[in-house]
Amino acid sequence: LKFKRTISGLKEALLILKDVEGVGILYLDDKDIVRHRLVKKIIDAYKSIENHD
Repeated sequence: LKFKRTISGLKEALLILKDVEGVGILYLDDKDIVRHRLVKKIIDAYKSIENHD
């Protein structure tokens, strides 16, 4: 698959909001949240795409 690489809206929001007083940003990974089996498969699929770069 070929993807057009642009900054995601979420990453853009993190950059814009990082210095706004009262806004907190937390970074979570797969060890922080218990997810449905299907959600884990989706996350793993995205990780495999990122690892091919």
